[in-house]
Amino acid sequence: MKLSADLMSDMIPALKITDTGGKALALMEVFKVSHLPVVDNDKFVGLISESDILDKNDPEESISSYQLNDEVGFIEDDVPIFDIISIASAQNLSVIPVVDEEKQYLGSIPVSELVVRFAENSSFENHGGIIVLRMGIKDYSLAHVAQMVEANEAKILLSYLTTIPDSMEVELTIKVNTQDITSITQTFNRYSYNIVGVYNANNEMDELMDERYNLLMKYLNL
Repeated sequence: MKLSADLMSDMIPALKITDTGGKALALMEVFKVSHLPVVDNDKFVGLISESDILDKNDPEESISSYQLNDEVGFIEDDVPIFDIISIASAQNLSVIPVVDEEKQYLGSIPVSELVVRFAENSSFENHGGIIVLRMGIKDYSLAHVAQMVEANEAKILLSYLTTIPDSMEVELTIKVNTQDITSITQTFNRYSYNIVGVYNANNEMDELMDERYNLLMKYLNL
């Protein structure tokens, strides 16, 4: 999935370098974010965070006095959505500015909106069965798992990999495009895969996918 223009929100304001820290804090409170982009003549000059302003402890100081970094905390308009999520998590962002090749500011993506769109476009709503496999990290191969699913005339709609704490194992959750998953699980058993969960009733699927969705939300610190 690629970033599309409708992910960007006009609701999140960009600050000017002449604005004050106090104004930035007020806007962050209104829009429920902890970062805002800063622009100078529509050119991106960096992100300012709530903690930056609180650390300075002078809300009347203009943003021009802050040391902003224009090399991190933004994306260009052709970044895949999974990379956007990774950037947001690694930099602990609540807002992701989008710029062009010349660093002209195009708009921002609230991370909360990003997660909603990710869920909408990741087959959470489609009917199908869910299988949870546990395996060693060295044994993990999504391609091999997909091959076995497709051998049973099915397709993987969604996959989610979770590391098991204090172990060398992972759990792979897959959602397939059929609720009749008996033949698929039989194939996994033949290849000695450890099946730790099978869900093919709608209420069970909803519960599991809600759990995975909540883990994603926690992962992004929302």
